[in-house]
Amino acid sequence: MRVDVGGGVERLKVSQNAYACMLGGEDRQTLFVATAPDHEPSNDRAAAESKIEAIRVEVPGVGADGLGG
Repeated sequence: MRVDVGGGVERLKVSQNAYACMLGGEDRQTLFVATAPDHEPSNDRAAAESKIEAIRVEVPGVGADGLGG
């Protein structure tokens, strides 16, 4: 989920459970999401099913406009 300043909520779809995310890319409008089918890291390593998914978003992260980084 992404929550905007006004409190609006946007649900983003990923293929499995999401555990961490970060905005990045050249314009900081790509949301990178670490996903895995299971919360136990040793299970995911054995199955090799964890991945990083990328989702294009409309609102950039801090720094894309020269502010904050």
